[in-house]
Amino acid sequence: MEALWKEYEAGETPEARFVKDLDRFEMASQALEYEKANPTKDLQTFFDSSIPNIRHEEVRGMGRKLAQRT
Repeated sequence: MEALWKEYEAGETPEARFVKDLDRFEMASQALEYEKANPTKDLQTFFDSSIPNIRHEEVRGMGRKLAQRT
């Protein structure tokens, strides 16, 4: 299990990088839900630190859609 964690953290494989991108997307998705529930909160830093760093093409597309939130 520790070896898988290290692989993930280091982004050593395509699978590890994909999962890391899913984590980034999920963080932005949670921030969006929290922002909707708490309109006075500014969570832009969460979006800025996650969505631009997504590399996997499909996940990047999902991130772009999320970034177009209103």
